[in-house]
Amino acid sequence: MPGEHKRAPSVEIRFSHRYLRNYVSQDIIRRILVDYFGYDVHLVMNVTDIDDKIIARTRENYFAERFKAEHDELSHDLISKMTEMLRVFAQTKIIGALPQDTVHKEGLDQDWTKLFSLVDSVSLSSAASNIPGGEKLKTLLLSAKRCFDSLLVGRSRLGDGLTEKRFALELVDGSKDILGVVLNEKTADLWESRFFHDMSRLNVVPPDTITRASEYVPEIVRFIEGILDKGYAYSSNGSVYFDTGAFKQSGEARYGKLVSIDELKSLPEAVHAFVGDKKAINDFSLWKAAKPGEPSWNSPWGPGRPGWHIECSAMASAVFGDHLHIHSGGIDLMFPHHTNELAQSEAYHNCAEWVDCFIHIGHLHIDGLKMSKSLKNFITIDELLKTYTSQQIRLAFLLRSWNARLDFSDNIMENEVLPLEAAINNFFSHVESLAIDKKTFKIGHISSVREQDLRSNFDRAKTTFRNALSDSMNTPSALAAIRNLVTQSNAYINQASAGVDGMLILGIATWISKMLRMFGLEQQETARFGWEIGPSPRRATSDNSTILPYLQALSSFRDDIRSIAKNKSPDMTRELLILCDKLRGDVLPPLGIQLSDRADGPALIKFVSPSTSSDQKEVASAPKRRSENGGDSKSNISPHDMFKPPHDGGRYSTWDDLGIPLADAEGANLSKSHRKRLQKAWNKRKALYDQDKPN
Repeated sequence: MPGEHKRAPSVEIRFSHRYLRNYVSQDIIRRILVDYFGYDVHLVMNVTDIDDKIIARTRENYFAERFKAEHDELSHDLISKMTEMLRVFAQTKIIGALPQDTVHKEGLDQDWTKLFSLVDSVSLSSAASNIPGGEKLKTLLLSAKRCFDSLLVGRSRLGDGLTEKRFALELVDGSKDILGVVLNEKTADLWESRFFHDMSRLNVVPPDTITRASEYVPEIVRFIEGILDKGYAYSSNGSVYFDTGAFKQSGEARYGKLVSIDELKSLPEAVHAFVGDKKAINDFSLWKAAKPGEPSWNSPWGPGRPGWHIECSAMASAVFGDHLHIHSGGIDLMFPHHTNELAQSEAYHNCAEWVDCFIHIGHLHIDGLKMSKSLKNFITIDELLKTYTSQQIRLAFLLRSWNARLDFSDNIMENEVLPLEAAINNFFSHVESLAIDKKTFKIGHISSVREQDLRSNFDRAKTTFRNALSDSMNTPSALAAIRNLVTQSNAYINQASAGVDGMLILGIATWISKMLRMFGLEQQETARFGWEIGPSPRRATSDNSTILPYLQALSSFRDDIRSIAKNKSPDMTRELLILCDKLRGDVLPPLGIQLSDRADGPALIKFVSPSTSSDQKEVASAPKRRSENGGDSKSNISPHDMFKPPHDGGRYSTWDDLGIPLADAEGANLSKSHRKRLQKAWNKRKALYDQDKPN
């Protein structure tokens, strides 16, 4: 396979897990192609560091900061300036985009301030939903409403004589979404660096080649000249546009392969893309004439800069030539970006199929809504990684098809991801423990019907796994094959009173480990089988060997005590069993040791993560984090102490007056969502504690 091409995000403030889904999912696909099917993939990532959206965003950020610096106090002048800005924003961006019948009906043409009393109304919401670009219009409405509310607060404070600088800054911050005109040329490098840092934290393999639009301007100019020479473009007032009409009439190719012409007419991007210099509404910019304050480069048509779409075509062609096997990106890039990129590339190369396959990753939604700052469901990667590990995040993406919409929520993580992770963790720990016990774990074990059935299940799982990945890389079905094999293997192990086939079990565990690492779920490559359990560093084998004899002696002692107790009086039995359970449940888990009882043999010793060992079994059977669930633990523990040692497993370092954690073990502040879950658990525990207290 000569190569795969994907587009990096415009280098701006975008590092949320809306974009995380795109790049982690593409990384999974790349790993499947390379590490499972054995293709030789050359991955190129384009960084469009001079496009329109960067300029718009950097203008907003720069202008907001400069505006802050110019105002040292809350004043009538500041209120007046912000009111005028809001008026222009409301009338041009919002009221001007609404249907005229709605404008007249609501009286917005007479009094623009009525807009803000109607923001939450059904009629206005319905009007916004039924016009092109309705979702964007709703975002603009919310931005304007925030500014309006900030102005109301500012006027009230000014009336009370409160003029301090902090009140002026609060007004500007509340209005920053409607500000922005000046360019900050230094932004792109900063955000590109942060992007690749986050990708590394998420175990995303770096691209083989990185191309940046700002470094390929000469190639882009030559690419545009080639399209002009073939008659598929025209210049106008210093700009150059792709001629979609000429391209469609050529008979060699057609415009809109990815999206039909009827669909193009209904898309808001097409409706709002018209400018006077173009011949037709679907024509798009190849080169944009320079405007004051914008970066520009010399060209045969005068100073200017590349259009958004041409950057990717020229850079990809500079590396791969006239043919790509795979072109990938988010579903939102299908139109206009990929549609226009495909047309101009096939026009330049004079070919019918520039790309064999487009891969469009589905949107990521938060609790059913597309992630947006205006909806207050915008979560950064930093915030997300404080709640979940990169392995858990990747597992969540694997549980959904790459091209389907993913509704990300704590409910999905707690009901699907964490139980699956716990089940796999427990399986690896179980196999590791069995391998220590030579009496049970037999090499060269005589094969019976049970072994034959498990071997058949193993072969069937591998076939199902391969068929799933061969079917448009169906990772949910592939994971289901692994999950079923884990369940079948556990059933075999638990029923094996005379020992287990060590070679068969090791083969299954090794294969599962290899497939999980292939998906990028494990950064360690040294383990024979297994993956990293929890966030703590992986234990070295030599450490396990050192402490193993002591743990075996302790386990044997506990088994003997249980045997003696069962033959004595009921009181002695109860006391001894309580003592044994305390050793198993309270003493050993904080040390990273878990004992699992077996009906027909000695207890298994498992090395687990100290942070999760006390609730491994509970997580697998009930999809909640038991350490944060006040309903399943003993009610005689005070809610004030429930999150403190020894009950918390060493996860937290500071607490508030109620005993609710403020920071994790490393001193990092907990996220608001994490604190909210802990507060709910605390309330539940307190209710149980108060109920059980003696009157």
